[in-house]
Amino acid sequence: MFRADRGRKHLNDQERASIIAFTECGKTVAFISERLGISGSTVSRWQTRYRETGEVIRQRGSGRPKKMTPADEDNIVQVIAAKPITTAQEIAGKLNIKNSINYN
Repeated sequence: MFRADRGRKHLNDQERASIIAFTECGKTVAFISERLGISGSTVSRWQTRYRETGEVIRQRGSGRPKKMTPADEDNIVQVIAAKPITTAQEIAGKLNIKNSINYN
């Protein structure tokens, strides 16, 4: 029903809310999984999370925070769009990026 784009990693708000709505109506994990096109383990995980927290909001992901701003990312895209075959050294030189990576 919802999963037309299989490339996405996370469920959207509507998908998570649908899982809970079906659960509240007494539907099984297998029914919800088949109906929404979502893995049964994912359905079960969201049911458990909802029972424990009462919310369907995603938790903050782990990992190192980004060091680049959206403006930095846009600048890199512009440099690459202007010259598609661009080395990391050329990009860093054009944007004055300083890092500890040695490209030699």
